[in-house]
Amino acid sequence: IGYFSSNLTEDSVRSVINTVYRSFDDLTPSETEIKIHTDDSSSFIIMHNDLAVVSNAGTELYSFSGDKLLEYDYTYSDAAAVKDAEYLLVYDISGKEISLYNGVAKLYSTAFEYDVKAADVNSMGYFAVVNSEMTYRSGIIVYGPKNGGKYGEIFRWMSPDKYVLALSLNSNASELVCAAVFNRSGAFVTELIVYDVNTGEKKHSVELDDTMIMKLGYTDNDGSIYALADGRFLSFDKNLQ
Repeated sequence: IGYFSSNLTEDSVRSVINTVYRSFDDLTPSETEIKIHTDDSSSFIIMHNDLAVVSNAGTELYSFSGDKLLEYDYTYSDAAAVKDAEYLLVYDISGKEISLYNGVAKLYSTAFEYDVKAADVNSMGYFAVVNSEMTYRSGIIVYGPKNGGKYGEIFRWMSPDKYVLALSLNSNASELVCAAVFNRSGAFVTELIVYDVNTGEKKHSVELDDTMIMKLGYTDNDGSIYALADGRFLSFDKNLQ
């Protein structure tokens, strides 16, 4: 801890202490009653051997022995969360804030000028956000650890004529796939696009007429891309073939 003392924060200290403490924790299954505060907005997410509770009032993490490991309060109108491995990304749908947790502390938090529409996080803690700007209808911003380990923006793409409905990062955050809808002669078209996160290059794309994509994802080995559409399930190779 002394070596990194110049970068210490309350959350970083909590993360180190909790990680050390939990490494000696007895994870033997047992019958335990966990007392938590919930409301109609609450959702429940398993994070390794802990239980995350996300609601419009805050994010809490409980061990299955009944201990509260962390608690962060906020006021959201429609809280949402996505999770991969040890990372939990919490945001307010049509709100402006987003926060990343790793199970023992808050790693990063930021607010945008415009509303967050959707988000995704991968197993390395990189995350992507669907947002917009004054002269653009919709777009994507990707965040990840930069020099020194501090989180920052590493990719940005904005569209003047398309709305991004869904997105997904691959396992090492080198690529992302998104579904962007636009109007063509009175009919809507969805374009699936794969971007290189490091260069910003548009690598592959395919257009789907009269198709609305609700969810996108990569398979475990990043060899395939799947899409949940309105009434059907679609599968593509990594080149969108």
